[in-house]
Amino acid sequence: MDAPKPATAQTPDARRRPEEGARWVPACLSAAAVALALACHQGLFTAPPASSITLLANPSFIPAHGGTALITAYLTEPNGTPVSDGTVVQFITDLGRIDPQARTDDGVARAYLRADGRSGTATVVAVSGGPAAPGGSGGPAPSPGDGKAMSTGTSSTSVQVRIGTILPARMIVTAVPSRLQEQRASRITANVFDGDGNPVANVPVIFAVLSDSAEESMDSQGTPTFTDNNGQAIDIMRTRRERDAPQAVVRVQAITPNLKDPTTVLVTLN
Repeated sequence: MDAPKPATAQTPDARRRPEEGARWVPACLSAAAVALALACHQGLFTAPPASSITLLANPSFIPAHGGTALITAYLTEPNGTPVSDGTVVQFITDLGRIDPQARTDDGVARAYLRADGRSGTATVVAVSGGPAAPGGSGGPAPSPGDGKAMSTGTSSTSVQVRIGTILPARMIVTAVPSRLQEQRASRITANVFDGDGNPVANVPVIFAVLSDSAEESMDSQGTPTFTDNNGQAIDIMRTRRERDAPQAVVRVQAITPNLKDPTTVLVTLN
């Protein structure tokens, strides 16, 4: 009768695969798009080869101090189905800080990018799985800054998030209501956009009433009002004119040091 063979320790690579459609890979994953390298010290349950990653950033711009963007990765297998729950996605960035790792639920993994006080454009890379199958695109697909990137048949993709100072290129000013009858106040909103049409936060806007009359005034009284994360600065114009006074039209001006020309909106009184 043969003697029983001694038990031997299993290596991570010899373990049973957690489930079909995903693979157990050893140590090293890299994102060549921004010359960043990510090394891990144990096997990871990652997406199968030739999987697709779609990466979204919301919002695609954040303040340099206290700004946070949600980075969402959508992973699908080559047959179009979501990857298995628990698939590991690793995140790296060249600006700011990001959660280094997340696991999928229904094919979705999420991480938070946090600003660290520096301004610039952050390239965020999501990595999972091995190289593309032959004929795949073979590398990350950087986004031009629209907050979305897609990579088909690759192990990684990237998306860009702008952090900190962004130069405004255009401002639109609205008045609600634009005619004051029973009301004696109008809400004035300055919408500030960059060259790509994205709203710009933390831009100082100064509002003023352009009128020969002293009966209209702004609540801000000439103090700068800063745009919020939606790129909006809001002020209130009030009038002391009698409701039965002759009709008049006044201009409300919004100006920011970042733009050469002011923008105005008309408000009809009575």
